[in-house]
Amino acid sequence: MDQRSLWTLLEPIHAVTYFAPEAMSAFGEVGLRGFWRGYFAGRAAPLGAASAGTVIATFYGFEPGFVERAVPDVWGLCSPSEAIAARQRGASASLTRLISSELDETQWQQNSAARSAALLRLACDAAARDLRPLGLANSMIRWPSEPIEQLWHATTILREHRGDGHVMALTVNDLGPCESTVLRAACSGDGIGSIKDVRGWVEADWEIAAERLVERRLVRTHAESNLQGCIEISSELSISATPEGRDLWQEVERLTDHLAAGPLNALEGSTQLLEEILAPLVRALGRTGRIPFPNPIGVPPRSS
Repeated sequence: MDQRSLWTLLEPIHAVTYFAPEAMSAFGEVGLRGFWRGYFAGRAAPLGAASAGTVIATFYGFEPGFVERAVPDVWGLCSPSEAIAARQRGASASLTRLISSELDETQWQQNSAARSAALLRLACDAAARDLRPLGLANSMIRWPSEPIEQLWHATTILREHRGDGHVMALTVNDLGPCESTVLRAACSGDGIGSIKDVRGWVEADWEIAAERLVERRLVRTHAESNLQGCIEISSELSISATPEGRDLWQEVERLTDHLAAGPLNALEGSTQLLEEILAPLVRALGRTGRIPFPNPIGVPPRSS
């Protein structure tokens, strides 16, 4: 198993916190009504009562004013510790319901969550040693007592550790938040439709980001948007990735994988067992539509 395979195995388990109705309900119970209050408070809470600037920098992909509409006001609705507890409660409720309704005993035994969490804890310990902001903040939360909460907590530490490394890779390659989203979309060919409304950038921001990429010869513009490999940025602008742009994005992904190597190396010979335990759960998440594809996270469906 390589770093990319580990990500596609763990990210969907973590991601129930963004898509499951149980997660929304748990946040609502502590006063975080509306998706974005729960998202920003839940994800930022391991950092404490984080400022808008801290969230903008560590989350990286959001338009600053979009973040400021929620942060720091969310801390007047609930404390960071309440947000952490709500997030864990909602995620574990969602996973518990999925397991009971979609997996039989041949696919998911009673000790599967505990076994996988124990394996992942070794990877989490390695992640903590890398001193990444969101990864380390999550690793310092008290380890939950229930196995399904332990599993979700472990996947969260590891996805935030990887995300911290991805931000480093974008930064060293001089790709800002909006520009990186545009380049990723151009290289994948998926477009920005699934993410355009969930990052806070307005049409002019997307156009400016694309124009900066044109100046760097990472994308080229087109008069028509229906050409193969071409994506629409706005009604006035369509682009496609150049070979230089694809090479740069491959370098971003290569560096992201490299920076995520520590936790994977800590698993040593346990990756096949981890795959056997978790793959049925991840396939069930995709089969039920609990995690939509495509999605703003960029994680692909897992077919095997």
